Amino acid sequence: MYPIILVSNDDGYSAKGIDSLLHFISPVALRHGAKVIVMAPDGPRSGNSSAITHDGPVTLRHLPDHSTGAEMYAVGGTPVDCVKLGLHLLKTRELRPALILSGINHGSNSAVSVTYSGTMGCAIEGAMNGVPSIGFSLLDFRPDADFSGCRDVIADITDRALSCPLPDRICLNVNIPAGCTPEGIKVVRAAEVIGLRSIENTPIRSDVRFTGSQAASIILRPTAKPPTSIGSSVDGHRWCLLQPIWMSILQ
Repeated sequence: MYPIILVSNDDGYSAKGIDSLLHFISPVALRHGAKVIVMAPDGPRSGNSSAITHDGPVTLRHLPDHSTGAEMYAVGGTPVDCVKLGLHLLKTRELRPALILSGINHGSNSAVSVTYSGTMGCAIEGAMNGVPSIGFSLLDFRPDADFSGCRDVIADITDRALSCPLPDRICLNVNIPAGCTPEGIKVVRAAEVIGLRSIENTPIRSDVRFTGSQAASIILRPTAKPPTSIGSSVDGHRWCLLQPIWMSILQ
């Protein structure tokens, strides 16, 4: 039986990040005899965290295969809806993914951002279902970001995850520096970072809205044992930072 790699994201199936990811993992999948299936949102769903659709139908559209040969689906729902549908689709074929990959996200997923991230929502959903899962993020929020520096590190991590599966109920949050080839990989724990976003009254209604980038303004608070920061856009590192996330809520 060939292994299955299920791929999703929160930026949508047409985003440059997921297209780059498919190209980067294609040689790895070929080497392992794996089939790649993409189940991604039909549009941007950033910040959806682990949300699921409960107030209407979730649509599923079969797309032409990707240029790498990956089987493609567009989902009218959240990133976690995509993972749930992917697992269901494979179950109907009496299959189960060997690995779930999410990304490459346009922008970092550092510290507490993990709890808001649709990218990491996919990885966390996979881990909760007992599937080794990894979320990849590039520290560049631009839609036309250059992902070329991610190629080797993503291929290496994917290859290792297929060769030696992750421990049960653990997923990985991988943040990759932009504008360079990473010097290597560091395993870290999350920095204690609190994000601040400006809040303003809208002129039309009395409700409020958030303005500015999620990473625009932050406070770093030292802990008893200062952690290695995964807020790499702050410390300007040239390393790929890998944070294991344990599903302790299930214990």
